[in-house]
Amino acid sequence: MLCQYNSFQNTKHNLIHKIFYGISPSLLVFAIGQFRHASFLSVLHLGFILFLIVW
Repeated sequence: MLCQYNSFQNTKHNLIHKIFYGISPSLLVFAIGQFRHASFLSVLHLGFILFLIVW
């Protein structure tokens, strides 16, 4: 049972990493694009939300 749980946790962790690394570059480009229009604070806020999701 514990072994299955660990396997599930690893799968979940890998999925989160795949999603994160898949989205990060596009979000980075989006953030750089928005940086000209938006304040630094909102970009920082977006990064903080991302951090909370991944954490």
